[in-house]
Amino acid sequence: MPGTIALPSADFLRRLLGELLGKEVTVRAAHAEPLDPEAPAVVGVYESDDGVVVALCRCEVTLATAAGAALTLAPPSVVEEAARTGAMPEAVVDNAREVLDVSARMFNNPGTPHVRLRELRVTPGELPAEAAGILQEPGRRADFDLQVEPYGDGRMTVLTV
Repeated sequence: MPGTIALPSADFLRRLLGELLGKEVTVRAAHAEPLDPEAPAVVGVYESDDGVVVALCRCEVTLATAAGAALTLAPPSVVEEAARTGAMPEAVVDNAREVLDVSARMFNNPGTPHVRLRELRVTPGELPAEAAGILQEPGRRADFDLQVEPYGDGRMTVLTV
């Protein structure tokens, strides 16, 4: 597989998600912190055209819920409930899947392998072995703090082989 999988910039994510959600999205690069595999999160598992898992996008539940709720203009109280319980309504999970599917564009640049969303997993829970390997020992990593107005905020961590 020629090329390196691209990592997004904060500005690219701000534009991509702002346009998709039709909301003000603030994105700041953040320092990497240890990832807790038992913390509630939504993980987009991305593959190249040859079916190899090459990237992950891990979003805290509050961020995934904020983005999923904003996509269909659900009330911000949905995010508050998810933050309180650590659980996302199934409709919001489906919306978060759509957001992460469109977000595959963050990996696709000229000269890099084509990447698409393979699946979405809600953790804690088991990840496919290839994805778990990237989560434990990524080749490259970028962390971002995002705010989706007026829904809420959270951390996004992007990991590649």
